[in-house]
Amino acid sequence: MAKHFRTSSKNFWQDQQRIATLIASFNCSIFVIDRDGVINEFLIPEKFPLPEVEAVVIGTTISTILGEEIHFLAKRKLALAFKTGVSQTLNFKRKIHDQENFLEMQLVAVNENEAILILKDISQQIRLAQVQSDFIHRATHDLRAPISTALLMINLLEADIPLDEKREYWGLLKDVLQKESELVEDLLSFGKLENERWIKNVELLNPLEALEKSYRSILPAANQKKLQLDYNAPSNGCRVYADRIALEEVFTNLLSNAVKYTPQDGLVKIECLNGEDQVGFRIQDSGIGISDKDLTLIGSRNYRGKNALESGIEGNGIGMFIVKTIIDHFGGDLRIESELGQGTTVSFWLPKGFVE
Repeated sequence: MAKHFRTSSKNFWQDQQRIATLIASFNCSIFVIDRDGVINEFLIPEKFPLPEVEAVVIGTTISTILGEEIHFLAKRKLALAFKTGVSQTLNFKRKIHDQENFLEMQLVAVNENEAILILKDISQQIRLAQVQSDFIHRATHDLRAPISTALLMINLLEADIPLDEKREYWGLLKDVLQKESELVEDLLSFGKLENERWIKNVELLNPLEALEKSYRSILPAANQKKLQLDYNAPSNGCRVYADRIALEEVFTNLLSNAVKYTPQDGLVKIECLNGEDQVGFRIQDSGIGISDKDLTLIGSRNYRGKNALESGIEGNGIGMFIVKTIIDHFGGDLRIESELGQGTTVSFWLPKGFVE
């Protein structure tokens, strides 16, 4: 122990509850095994996602929890760990309660006759990596299409065509570049959240200032669709602890969605709510709505509802993920209510910031 750790006390590792809590926090199980894979000791968190661990007793082999096929591979890794003294890793998947789980096994030889087997659930990391891969693939596709269209418009504008056609192509080119710009901004925002580089300038601020700025930014699009905007800002607002730019991003995403998914001559209503120890905001629209099935998934990375996809309205599913991530970071609460074809109401609450 002394070779690998600095510790303030020899008793640090002697508290079993302390060790169990530490292991549970890493979502892993630990087994002390011999050269044949026989279990001498074990420590398994209560909620470890592998039903077979309930059958583990001292004296059984690791095939009890791994199955014969994985046990065969594990024995080869175990022999290598004893021979080389180098930690060996084996990843495998198991179907548990109709869901595929991914597990990582590490084997470390402690001495000539004993090894430690660490079994860790890595399902979340694997799924996150898959989501990131899907996101990159989708983003690449979404970026390629507008660029191709823009190049086509430029080629047409260079040709000898009537002035009216040129004006039409300039308008199309402007729309394409605007969509490209919005997608790039979303990608940059997504990247900042992934790397935790965005929410850093937390201060005590008036959220109404961020709301006002975002409200002004969506006015041109709302006026173009002749939407009725119902918004009466209170004369003064409460203070919250937040990052100003991140909070503006929340309001801009929510207001833009309300405008984007509300048809011509529709209604968008914005309310400021004042609770005892929270300040809230409610944005209601008379748009296309969200089905009950899709509602539970809104806010997941890259997810868009079926009717949003079928509507032909541009979008990439990043915006609501950004909104949810930021609100969660500030200790807030996001609620979405909707009825298909009747509109959507998005509310969120943030804790008030008090000044002594």
